[in-house]
Amino acid sequence: SVAHAYEAAKSTDDTERRRIRKAPTHKEMLLVAKLVREPPNWQGRKLPIMEQLLRDKYRRDPELRERLV
Repeated sequence: SVAHAYEAAKSTDDTERRRIRKAPTHKEMLLVAKLVREPPNWQGRKLPIMEQLLRDKYRRDPELRERLV
């Protein structure tokens, strides 16, 4: 999900990222993501990352894109 990818983007550790991305539910993903320390430059990076993730989500799903329009 976009939430999984967004939370995984906070981590610089590949193992943490993989655990977040592979969490089977949103709740489980958040439990893992809470353990990740926010990088010092996160405040400046988070908005462009979320924008990219959302654009990709709507680009991949024509039906969802139509509903958005």
